[in-house]
Amino acid sequence: MLSNKVLIILVLSIVDNSLGYPGGAPQKACESMTPEHGSDPQSSKSPYEISLKQLTVRNGENLIIQLESPIKRSFKGFLVIVKKVGEPEQAYGSFSSNENVKTLNCFHGNNNAATHSNRDDKSSVMLTWIAPENEDGDFEILYVRNR
Repeated sequence: MLSNKVLIILVLSIVDNSLGYPGGAPQKACESMTPEHGSDPQSSKSPYEISLKQLTVRNGENLIIQLESPIKRSFKGFLVIVKKVGEPEQAYGSFSSNENVKTLNCFHGNNNAATHSNRDDKSSVMLTWIAPENEDGDFEILYVRNR
């Protein structure tokens, strides 16, 4: 089996709640990785973190990704895509849905992005990403958050 290394690169936007999408990010957000609410992306350090259970996964294995605020600052929405380093027009692997997560089909893929399924306040969200079966290389996790 090939192994995939996961490289974390964070992309974060802070936007006004009143302009959000309560049922999840729109499809068009996949390309721009902006929340599509009409606000500019945040340029300061993110108050949120991504935690991984491990940094290397084998093809077809699950990777647990946790979005959280170390200071328990809540957020309502998010969009997470895993891309191969240097390939901005393709999302890799797939996500599982749960009570706070629904999937999107980005870049002609299936379930290869994760977004919020409700507008409830969250201080932490756990995502399950399934590594692609036939891809090897370094991947980056990109996310956008709506406070």
